[in-house]
Amino acid sequence: MVNQVLISVMHRDEDQEFNSLKSLLDQYHPSTVGLELPDNYLELSNHGVTIYFFSKAEKYLTDNGLQVIPLDSQDCWEELTPVLIAKSVLEGKQTLEGLRKEIDLAFKKRKDAYTSPEACYCYSRFYNQGKKALELLKAGLDTATLQGLWRKCMDNRNEVMLERILQHNPDCVILGDGHVQELTDRLNGYKIISLA
Repeated sequence: MVNQVLISVMHRDEDQEFNSLKSLLDQYHPSTVGLELPDNYLELSNHGVTIYFFSKAEKYLTDNGLQVIPLDSQDCWEELTPVLIAKSVLEGKQTLEGLRKEIDLAFKKRKDAYTSPEACYCYSRFYNQGKKALELLKAGLDTATLQGLWRKCMDNRNEVMLERILQHNPDCVILGDGHVQELTDRLNGYKIISLA
């Protein structure tokens, strides 16, 4: 039987971390790998949406004949994204005016005859998520409240991922470092390896 491993990654799109991951996979030879991908990742991929690090990992794994188990939830992602966008405004990473311009552009581009179907899909997703973020900002939520919403979203994701790991019992699990820190004590059968 393959030793079960839980690999913690920073999930930046960096060759060094990805190459280290490939070396670990070669060492442990898993047949099933749970990844921090939402359950609709194939649909997203078909529409040109990629998820940093994990889409690249999924392609590598499937190209090498390994079964990939998505551990995250589309519903959790849909809940989290507007919170992240709103937080980016309150934290000064982008301006409210800049966000409004991006949303307006997405609205126009999603119906533009010269926009590819994949880009239309991405613009539509951003438009919908951006509008939800604006609603959060219009509600006058402060940074601490948004941080609380973010924490709730992350806790929900952790619970979904834990449930799916226990249900599918993959040989290898690859998650972002924050999730690994939250789940380590609840996954006693897995050897923890950190690339973070």
